[in-house]
Amino acid sequence: MKFNVTNGAPTSASISVSDPGNKFHDSNWTIFASGTLGAGATLELQISPDPDPNFDEHGVTDANSRWFTGGSLVLTSVGGTSYATFNARFRKARASIVNTQAGDNAILEVV
Repeated sequence: MKFNVTNGAPTSASISVSDPGNKFHDSNWTIFASGTLGAGATLELQISPDPDPNFDEHGVTDANSRWFTGGSLVLTSVGGTSYATFNARFRKARASIVNTQAGDNAILEVV
C-alpha cells in the first residue's frame, strides 16, 4: 500500500487490504516514510476494521468508518531511517498529516 499526502490534501483516500482472506490475518507490518514535514507535524497511518463498500455489501465509506492510530503508527519525521513496525489486523488504511503546514508532503508505504 502506498499513500501520498500533502498539506493541500492532508488525508488520503483509504486503500483496502487486497486479500482479506489472507493479508487481513497477517498482523506483521512495516511502515516506510519519506518526504518533508514541518515542525510540529506528524505523519499517521490510520487503520480501520471496517470493510470497503466496493468489495463488501456491508462495507462502510471512509467518512463513516472507525479510524484508529497511535504508538508506532505515528511518525514525527520522515526520510532516511523513518520506519516503524507494528502488529495489527485491519481491512483498510489511510495516511494523514496532522498539524500540517505549507510545504508538507510525504509518501507512506506499508508492507
